[in-house]
Amino acid sequence: MKKVLSTLAAFGFIAAASPASADNHGTGFYGGVSGGYTFFNDLDASEITTATGAASGNYIVDMEGGWAGLANLGYNFGGFRLELEGGYRQSDIDTLSATNAAALPPNQW
Repeated sequence: MKKVLSTLAAFGFIAAASPASADNHGTGFYGGVSGGYTFFNDLDASEITTATGAASGNYIVDMEGGWAGLANLGYNFGGFRLELEGGYRQSDIDTLSATNAAALPPNQW
């Protein structure tokens, strides 16, 4: 499933980049917004630091998918562009697995 989503995302980026390159001929203000689905690979860690201290061990953090939103605003001078861009991505932790680890306090991850 992740390979399918990765492939669709790649085609989306290619399609979005094509019209953007055509806009380099004019000057003036421009802006845009975009959104989509975001996903992360699982994370491996040997230490997790919480509000109450650090816990050593081997941890695997399984991430859920989430959403992403981006916006940009800029000015095209013809030879170069000045742009302000911001984005937000949201994703949650699905599971946290630990081996050879000290117990984490509840609700600390």
